[in-house]
Amino acid sequence: MDLVPTDMEVKGFAFRINDNGNKVVFDFNRLALADKKLNTIIQVTSDDFSQQWTINGFADPRDRKADLTFSNAKNDTIKIPYLDKRFNLKTGFKSIHFNLENLEMDSGELHVEGYSSIQDLLVNHPKIASKDVVVKKPASIIIGL
Repeated sequence: MDLVPTDMEVKGFAFRINDNGNKVVFDFNRLALADKKLNTIIQVTSDDFSQQWTINGFADPRDRKADLTFSNAKNDTIKIPYLDKRFNLKTGFKSIHFNLENLEMDSGELHVEGYSSIQDLLVNHPKIASKDVVVKKPASIIIGL
């Protein structure tokens, strides 16, 4: 358990998708965990847009606990790339709050306890509706027993 880092900094890490010319780059300019505070900026670039996303909050890898918020750096709606071109699905959200209370492996089974909520979920697909569907109230998911 002592091998899990509690402080770290990663720079210049990028995740790239190229699906038949449909390209998206997730560039983690800086990912930092110091004194149980996680801060990261992710530059997201596709053929038709660019956004800066942030993940901020509390993270304790040794105790397996976290309380994080995922949002747009400009306090705007996060647009999910790739899905629009691949599945003709327009989707996004204002922010996601993620709380992890416990994470453990017991007898080969993964046990996860916590909750998550999404604010201002936006979905648009021709088979769902002719215009944007926006869920304004935070949608919450509780995980664990």
